[in-house]
Amino acid sequence: MSVRPVALQLKTSWQTATGWLLTALWVVTASATLIENDAYRYSGIVLMIYGGVAYCAMRPRPPVGGPAWLCIGWGSYALGRFLLQYLLEAGHPQGDGELMYAMPLAFPSLAFALYLGWSRIQQIVATYFGVALAMLVFTTHYRAVIDGETVRPLIQHNPIHGAVCCGVILIMAIFWLIHCRTSANVSNRMRSYATVVAPLIALLCLFCIYGAKSKGVWLALVCCAPFLLFSIVGWFRTTSGLIAIGCLMLTATIGGYAVHRNLEKTAGPTFVATSGLFGDIISGDPVGAAVASRIDDRTTPVAMDERLQLWSNAYELLSSAPIFGLGNAWEPRWHQTHYRAVDYAAMHNGYLEILVRYGVAGALFLAGMAFAFLRRVEKAAQMGLIPTAVSHGYLIVQIFFGLTLLSNSNNRLAIGETIIMLSFTFALTCHLLIRAASAPSHLPAGRDA
Repeated sequence: MSVRPVALQLKTSWQTATGWLLTALWVVTASATLIENDAYRYSGIVLMIYGGVAYCAMRPRPPVGGPAWLCIGWGSYALGRFLLQYLLEAGHPQGDGELMYAMPLAFPSLAFALYLGWSRIQQIVATYFGVALAMLVFTTHYRAVIDGETVRPLIQHNPIHGAVCCGVILIMAIFWLIHCRTSANVSNRMRSYATVVAPLIALLCLFCIYGAKSKGVWLALVCCAPFLLFSIVGWFRTTSGLIAIGCLMLTATIGGYAVHRNLEKTAGPTFVATSGLFGDIISGDPVGAAVASRIDDRTTPVAMDERLQLWSNAYELLSSAPIFGLGNAWEPRWHQTHYRAVDYAAMHNGYLEILVRYGVAGALFLAGMAFAFLRRVEKAAQMGLIPTAVSHGYLIVQIFFGLTLLSNSNNRLAIGETIIMLSFTFALTCHLLIRAASAPSHLPAGRDA
């Protein structure tokens, strides 16, 4: 045998092994949505180093680009502010979970790593959903859910975290199926795989979300349901597709009726208390007085009562520094607020978490970043660089996750860090795809890693 074919075979084997290694690293980076742990940070660091080294090795190096500079600018601001407050202020305030706001510094390198391996994106997604299905099958507490007990879906620290993860996985699985069933660029093998795996994931996720009894996730999913249904009907206009959708809706209706008493028992008291709160405000009571009255009302459910106390405390801190927030100095003052007896450092509202730390100015900047990145994803879809179904799924995941932030601080958890990191990384990758299509000389084509 000649040396050249052997060398070529070794090179091919090396590329295949490297590709699968990077696929595994991306799946681990998304694994906090399945198992609540910090593994995503370590795999993310490896991918960040890979992307950064690959970028620095390019000659000539392409411009960083506006969206990447937004990440670098915000991350530098968050990290610099944290360090200055820690070093200069009395007591060296450390806050709680502050450094997650500096994570955008890593996003450009992560996006370049994903861009370089873009041709393996289907493999990454298919592997993730295969692992997700296995996790759902083997961790779901079927009997407990049927008996009406509250369960923790997947391997998460509490039912709410598990329900949020199931909601995100459910939405992604639906649009993955839509893409695989409607795209001509998907192999028959992948199409068949998605047709089996995605519906099973969707059904198990719905089952687990019901079992978790997270009212905030239920509300977020109900709000997203019309978008999901319109998207499904819009994509599957064939007779068989519409029949399948009808069967799914019928099954959901029958299932909802079968468990409606349990749903009413779980969400009813909170619905009544919330209606009473808004009724008091509409009738003319000041918001603060209405909230205080609801906190003192013994009929208010415990979970809602505690959240109202936390939100009152957060508003108290925000009022002291509304424009730029308190930074990491918020945590010492948290223990001096009116309802300091409530035993939580998390505010159970992701938007208040941001407002207390960075004020209205910081919140508006982050909102502008999120909107700009969403536009990158939409433009990539319009140019045919990513499937339209993927851009629709991206948007609905953002809506769903954003709604869950209204009643929980999911953005400061492992699941939140992972979802935000992957969302921004994907949007930055879309920006790189757009630039490569518009000016091929600036970037190499996305290739196998």
